[in-house]
Amino acid sequence: MKNTFLLLSIFLFLACSSDNTKKKQTKVIDRTIRIGNAMEYPVSMKLSAFVDSITYVPLETTKSYVKDKMLISYMKPYWVVYPGSLFDKKGQFVANIGALGQGPGEESGFGYSIFYDRDRDLFYTQGDKIIQFDAKGKFTGKEIRIAYRDKSIEGKVASGLKNVYAMVKSGENYLIVNYPDSVFWMDEELNIRHSARIIPDSLFLNPPGIGGGMPYTFSDYQDTTLFYNCFTDAIYAVSDTGLQKRWTLDFKGLKADNRCFLNDYKKLYLKEYTKIVSSSKGNVETMKEKAKNSELAQLIDNKKWVYQVSEGKRYLFLWWLNLKAFSSAWRGYNESHMALYDKQTGETVAIAGDGLIDDIDNGMTFFPQYGICNNAMVSSVWPFELKEYIQKKAEKGESVSNRLIALADSLDDEENPILIIAHLKQ
Repeated sequence: MKNTFLLLSIFLFLACSSDNTKKKQTKVIDRTIRIGNAMEYPVSMKLSAFVDSITYVPLETTKSYVKDKMLISYMKPYWVVYPGSLFDKKGQFVANIGALGQGPGEESGFGYSIFYDRDRDLFYTQGDKIIQFDAKGKFTGKEIRIAYRDKSIEGKVASGLKNVYAMVKSGENYLIVNYPDSVFWMDEELNIRHSARIIPDSLFLNPPGIGGGMPYTFSDYQDTTLFYNCFTDAIYAVSDTGLQKRWTLDFKGLKADNRCFLNDYKKLYLKEYTKIVSSSKGNVETMKEKAKNSELAQLIDNKKWVYQVSEGKRYLFLWWLNLKAFSSAWRGYNESHMALYDKQTGETVAIAGDGLIDDIDNGMTFFPQYGICNNAMVSSVWPFELKEYIQKKAEKGESVSNRLIALADSLDDEENPILIIAHLKQ
């Protein structure tokens, strides 16, 4: 009996010891992205740490001339130049989708965005209306008017929609963002199925209009649409039944108050903006100084704001701003930075400076403003920018890769931008 108890005691001891060893060896990934800690200690990083090759794709220069690089976006499998010019993966022009006007199948406002349902091979424009087009860009006859717009126009009205901001795939249906407080699920026939509120009840507000609205952003990974809600600091997977939270961001107190970009402090923005302009007698330097010392500046200067999230095979990439009050008015634009979250280790790293050092072709500092597309980071450069960069490097006695020189030599200064596609390691 004593031997039995002894053996049992040894078994339990070994089992507990083994269990404790396993606990020490296993790291728990808790789905919290500690972005605040990373922001305080940014690290300089090279492109080759994540990328194994780079592809350069000049966008064909046609009547669809790109006026601003920020008007380029990706909508699988097309590159889109606002509002509706499509280019394929080789950069060749494909078609224009949508049109402005007052008739059926036309958007009556100043512009529109487009969405492509590749499962059904259908295009949609979103502006004053949501309009459906077939694979060739022909109006199908289906359209729905946004409720608060021109009420004199007859037609099907989307009840509850006031400020359509984006349209994305959600399983079999579509998710429509009614900025900034709600989302609606809509079917192929443009019927509203259900809706959900996406900001806390304490932040009830009207569409912010000019002067401070922050965007919601979406990205595709495999067959999943990800939604980053900048007001709840959470990343969701979109489905037909709702939004499933995947990750939460911890800013460690560095984030600006949500109200700075919603009704409460937006009123302060408009009040101070008017006061600065009226009291400065047209003197820009005086405006800058008053903006720097404004009440709003005390609230948001040097605060942080994540504005975009994209997912790759191993990493989540996060884009964030170092904020300044009245940034676009008199003080220069907010500084954009990146961070990445390793899904395997749970570690978050903020990248120092303006982006990743291109140690592959010795090109310009790489900042993927278009996010992650087909497991690749994407940026762009104007031909004249690339030529000026190569010339400055040569003047310093520094070199770039031969293929970068050949690319620059093959293009005219006035041509459309070149997409820089940095393929992430598998």
